[in-house]
Amino acid sequence: MKNFHITPEEKLFYDTNGYLSIRNVFTTAEIKNFREEIDKLIDQLPKLEKYEGYQRVFQQVQMVWQKSSILKSLTMNRVIARAVSCLSGVENLRVFLDQILCKHPGADATRPHQDAPYLSYDDSNSINCWIAIDDTNQYNGNLEYFPRSHELGLLRLVHLDQTRDNLLEDFPAVGSIKPVPVESLAGDIIFHNCYTVHQAPGNSTNASRRAYSMQYMSDKSRYNGWLHPFMKKYSPNVGDELIYDCFPKVYSSG
Repeated sequence: MKNFHITPEEKLFYDTNGYLSIRNVFTTAEIKNFREEIDKLIDQLPKLEKYEGYQRVFQQVQMVWQKSSILKSLTMNRVIARAVSCLSGVENLRVFLDQILCKHPGADATRPHQDAPYLSYDDSNSINCWIAIDDTNQYNGNLEYFPRSHELGLLRLVHLDQTRDNLLEDFPAVGSIKPVPVESLAGDIIFHNCYTVHQAPGNSTNASRRAYSMQYMSDKSRYNGWLHPFMKKYSPNVGDELIYDCFPKVYSSG
């Protein structure tokens, strides 16, 4: 992989727009290896005659670092985590959640939303890293960002499986922003702030669009009451530090 560092110009772009694309981070051979592992995990999902709910939008495999040593290397990648630290200003990082996001052929569009409402902690500096495992474009579900929308703060949770749940109607300030499509080649990565509104068109092709996503949080993050299934065994109380072993520590500036 490319041993990249965030430049001052890239930091300014991220701070201004709420997202940043970095090209050619992984080689073709590395992506092929990741793709094969991802396909193995997707093949283990229940076979459905018809997609329902969120699966109409994308199929998910979560906590991937616990299921594949090859993909664990992505989740624990120090070069990416160092870039997140630089962009966010957070010195010590954990991964809150890693996941595979697969838009199968015929998948619906991903509705405009923020990541923050789905997180179990409150932190305006939290960043997602989205890795393109396949080339993306307007036909198979490339990401589209609403520049500067992160400046609007926390909006609300969007039910991605409900076509009538329209964030843009409820928040005209977002609706007035023209989304910017970010087409990616396999091996590119995109960072975005948890408040940055983004969306993706559906997949009208006959091939899956696969991506790998990591959500980063400070190692001082505290539980806000949003309980994900993988956290139930810890029985957290609101205000508890999220230092459980399901949140691997991936970077320390010291």
